Amino acid sequence: MNNKHSKTTGQTGILALATTATVLLFTNLPSLARTNDYTDTSVVQPTTSKISNQSVSPFALVNLAYDGYLEDQGIPGFGAFRSEYKLGRIDAAKLIQAGAKDNRISSQDLNDKSYLNAVKSQLRVRFKSF
Repeated sequence: MNNKHSKTTGQTGILALATTATVLLFTNLPSLARTNDYTDTSVVQPTTSKISNQSVSPFALVNLAYDGYLEDQGIPGFGAFRSEYKLGRIDAAKLIQAGAKDNRISSQDLNDKSYLNAVKSQLRVRFKSF
């Protein structure tokens, strides 16, 4: 009889532990998700960032161009952007010029070599050309 009682008590303890762990996990999950939010808002809201004193990041500039936001400046979007880049008709300098015309690149970054190199790097990464 004593053995049967201890087996039931052990199962109840395991069940209580599992329930407590589950409750703790699900109550802390939303706060854990918020701490790992790496959203680049310049990409999520591309049309709200036309500013003259600050540039979008090189990553955002390449993504904006690919998504067609620089078509008015002569940079085609999507597959045509990829093709023009692969053919050498679009490069980092042209992309930066288009970004400046669209007021997405500051005059300070227009001639910045490190910004140019970062855009080149983003283009290589985007289209895997090393």
